Amino acid sequence: MGDLGRFDYFDGNGYGKYLLFLLKTNIKTCIYLWKHRSELEFVHFSDLESVLLGGLFCKILNIKYIYNIHDNFFQRYAFNKMLAAFLCRLESIFIRMSHKTLVPESFRRDAYPTSVHSRIEVLRNLPDFDVTTDRLPFTDSQVVLFYGGWISLIATWTYI
Repeated sequence: MGDLGRFDYFDGNGYGKYLLFLLKTNIKTCIYLWKHRSELEFVHFSDLESVLLGGLFCKILNIKYIYNIHDNFFQRYAFNKMLAAFLCRLESIFIRMSHKTLVPESFRRDAYPTSVHSRIEVLRNLPDFDVTTDRLPFTDSQVVLFYGGWISLIATWTYI
């Protein structure tokens, strides 16, 4: 197991430091893929930041990968239309190269061009049934807070 590093998205150090972090982690991912290429059948990438070099390298090494898009990158932030369109096309390239792409909701799949919809599987991260407190095994007074998402503001990437 190896630690790919840690980056605080909200430390105010700007995009340059973040881009260097992404470059470092993607290079380390490629080194790992190269070293273990004969052992790997599938690789799982989460979101655009992790698939950039790794997805290309998997294609070169003929390793299948699953691209898991938790949040469509071009929808996550308030980018101008031109940049959002570029990011959508970039993600679409990795969707086409993937063995399968997963998204948690159909509206995320529908945000991409229809030409890649057949490569995208909707795998909901919520049960497809009623999850109100009437169906849960505790009372309203016991449910104070439900949080779905990142707990930490610091991203830590580790490979196994």
